[in-house]
Amino acid sequence: MRAIVRARETADSARPRCRMHRSAFSLIDVLVSVSVIVVLIGLMMPALTSIRETTRKVVCSSNIRQIGLSTAMYASDYKGQLPFSRNYEKSYRVGESFLPQDLMKARIAWPTADWDGLGLLYGRQYCSASQVYYCPSHRSIHRFDSYATGWNGAPTDVFTNFQYRGGNQFGQANLNKLPDRISLLADGMASAFDFNHSVGGNIVASDLSVVWFDDSARTLLLPTSYDDPAAKDKLQSAWSEIDRALYK
Repeated sequence: MRAIVRARETADSARPRCRMHRSAFSLIDVLVSVSVIVVLIGLMMPALTSIRETTRKVVCSSNIRQIGLSTAMYASDYKGQLPFSRNYEKSYRVGESFLPQDLMKARIAWPTADWDGLGLLYGRQYCSASQVYYCPSHRSIHRFDSYATGWNGAPTDVFTNFQYRGGNQFGQANLNKLPDRISLLADGMASAFDFNHSVGGNIVASDLSVVWFDDSARTLLLPTSYDDPAAKDKLQSAWSEIDRALYK
């Protein structure tokens, strides 16, 4: 019996034993993997950027649509009159200066810190969500954080990201008397940097439709700065060009 056991032990010891080998990445494997990942990220980034901007355009479109509908409700309650703007009225008074960026203003600090233009929609509870007045793609200095205290009642100027027309080139401020497809609201146009999406902008027409104005060819000539001496003429020309596009 012992002989049989010894024979089995001898046979077992003669068998080759399998050794466990642990596989590991070499430095070259790691470098190749990292390189592939970097290339893939580089290929995906333009697509991700495009998706992000498309999302922002949709949010901007929703915001300006809410402002447009609120403007219509205001006009309905005031016999067709659009929200009054002291800045817009100044452009038709002899001897008073008019800066186009003033129609992006919702609150005027001096002398009484009154709501003005689109700000009347907020002050009179037609559109009381202050962040609606801002575009997530805005590239200039007029961001919501800069004016949060003003929206909460502090006596400061408050700028929005949207350009209010206040009527048409003839000073008509009654919504019921405007042509059906004249532009009423737009992305900020006080300067080229206020045009939120750079390649185009969301527009609210007087029939309350919201359309995208394509300016990928950069044909819209906007003021280069707030003190551009030709700002008023450039802004009027921009409105006219947008109006022409609405009729196409």
